[in-house]
Amino acid sequence: MKILITGSNGFFGRHAVEYLKSKGHNITAYNEDIRKGLPKDTFDAILPFAAKLGGRKGMTEKIWNVTGNIELDRITFQWAEKHCGKIIYPSSCAVYPTHLQKHANIPIKEDTVT
Repeated sequence: MKILITGSNGFFGRHAVEYLKSKGHNITAYNEDIRKGLPKDTFDAILPFAAKLGGRKGMTEKIWNVTGNIELDRITFQWAEKHCGKIIYPSSCAVYPTHLQKHANIPIKEDTVT
């Protein structure tokens, strides 16, 4: 599979590149500013890891990080309509309510995202 991974120098992106290459996929590791454009090639899938960082704290205390990430997603999704078959959209625990994250050993399920 031909896969584009944005944010490929970050923690998740770097590990995704390594793992998917080990499985024989054709990976394009992309760490440029996607606001300046994405590759002109076509891909079977994209894993968009490019983001402004901050985790939960970045969401509640730095609202401009959130709007910046929404803009990165908008650019990526618009590009993907013409250049990509699938978007494999990663997430993190930051999407779950904080009250659920404060209790140890309580599993959080996908349907608890708010």
